[in-house]
Amino acid sequence: MRRLAWLAIFMTAGSAAGEVAPGSGANDRVERRISKWKPSEENGYVPPACIRATALRAEGEWNSGDGWSGSQLRLKARRDGAYDVTFSTFIVMLDYPITWALHRTARVEGEAVILNRAVEDADGGIYRRLWALEMGPDRTVVLAPTTVLQDARRAYDAGGCTWFNATFECRECFTRRLTTRGAR
Repeated sequence: MRRLAWLAIFMTAGSAAGEVAPGSGANDRVERRISKWKPSEENGYVPPACIRATALRAEGEWNSGDGWSGSQLRLKARRDGAYDVTFSTFIVMLDYPITWALHRTARVEGEAVILNRAVEDADGGIYRRLWALEMGPDRTVVLAPTTVLQDARRAYDAGGCTWFNATFECRECFTRRLTTRGAR
């Protein structure tokens, strides 16, 4: 259903390749939608300590999604302890990619990355906070936007601390991009 909503943006983007450049009409519409966003009650949910990642290294490139839609967060540390953030997202409609990029700043508070302003991904999720959670058998650290916290809560309720990693799957969560250079 969300992909149909983006068809309207695609039809009015005015670019042959479907790419939405910063400052274009479609990007302005995304920023207007974000400016009207009000956090839901779910945004106040704090995941249990046993599933939060305690040692978060936020700097780097984080990716989410699949071949049809996805997002990328690039966080670059600043000297004042904050981060410069480039958030980009895409969705493929009728074999044409629709993309846009938003620039933000962020800070890390405990196990959460908090953006100075909300972002909207191509699947229609709007959020400002991403929780660092450990999931999977290897306890991989992911950044989970507040839009998936209802799923995280259900998984925790079903499996508790012991089985959360086996019951929580998250296509919308961001994982760090692994590279051969500088990877640990």
